[in-house]
Amino acid sequence: MRGAVLYAPGNVRLEERPAPVIVQPTDVIVRVVATCVCGSDRAREGPARRRSRTSAQKGRTMSDWTKDQLDGIGAADELHVAPAEKDGTTRHEVPIWVVRVDDDLFARSYRGHDGKWYRAAVTTHRGHVQADGIEADVTFTEETDPGLNERIDDAYRAKYGHYSPDYVDPMIAGPARETTLKLLPR
Repeated sequence: MRGAVLYAPGNVRLEERPAPVIVQPTDVIVRVVATCVCGSDRAREGPARRRSRTSAQKGRTMSDWTKDQLDGIGAADELHVAPAEKDGTTRHEVPIWVVRVDDDLFARSYRGHDGKWYRAAVTTHRGHVQADGIEADVTFTEETDPGLNERIDDAYRAKYGHYSPDYVDPMIAGPARETTLKLLPR
């Protein structure tokens, strides 16, 4: 698994680490899904460092998708998604549409809340995706921000507008829109 390792102030690296295990009854494992930088901490960084943190300045969580992953998955016509089951196994892969908005990837269930892959994804919030030779384990998080969902609608129209409205229109309508998931790499 990947983990953030702090070597010194300002020196944090993502590295492959062994999965944590509980050894003592008082041990706990904490999974961090998102973080941010406190404004008072940012004030100590100096002007040049503060300017380099554009995503934090915009109030967005930072994605750790690589540029190649974003470009590849974002441009792929279909994403093959295999949500994890409660027992940790993954369901069979299902081809779905995926869109990129800025440095984030989003998917929706064409069948709304009735989609089997969607129900599994929101139950465990974990899964595996692949597109155009790129594979990643992901965390699924519900995206409910109305403004961002408008931008996601626009991304679906732009990317898939060459398909029949019979397929595109439902992806930007209520039932599918209510199932918007953000894909975060694990």
